[in-house]
Amino acid sequence: MAQQITGAHLTVVEARNLVDSDAFGKADPYVVCTAGTWKKETKVQKATGANPMFNERFEVDIAAEVKEIVVEIYDKDHFRPDDLMGRVVLPVHEITGTIDRWYQLYNKAGAPAGELRLSAYPKGSIAGHIHDVTHGFGEHNPLGKLKQKLHKHKHQKADGNDSSSSSSDEE
Repeated sequence: MAQQITGAHLTVVEARNLVDSDAFGKADPYVVCTAGTWKKETKVQKATGANPMFNERFEVDIAAEVKEIVVEIYDKDHFRPDDLMGRVVLPVHEITGTIDRWYQLYNKAGAPAGELRLSAYPKGSIAGHIHDVTHGFGEHNPLGKLKQKLHKHKHQKADGNDSSSSSSDEE
């Protein structure tokens, strides 16, 4: 039996095909990650709707009794409690090396509710550090900012909200 890890690097990369719970406008999703008493959340992605890009990494402290990391996506609401859009449970024993994959999300009723891309590796793993260098284009990295702009533009075009046809060259 493999020895349990004591920590991991977890990156909430992006989500796709989320079921929008907002009656008016697009969803404002954010992600909450929990492992025992450890808890972190991403920034709210305002009006991104069904395909938000997060690119946020957390260092997870994993106590011996913790067997899973619970990852939930919520829609931020201003006048009522935030709506749970979907959740996935990542078993700690799966984080033996670098993982980077899409996970099926499920709503409160157990129905499919979109997908979430997570990347994780054990603390101290050389493979994880290599993954960071080759894939870790977060929001503070110039390549990460470009990647987020391209992602946002792609989804605006798909939604019919392409503002690139305007005559102004702001950037």
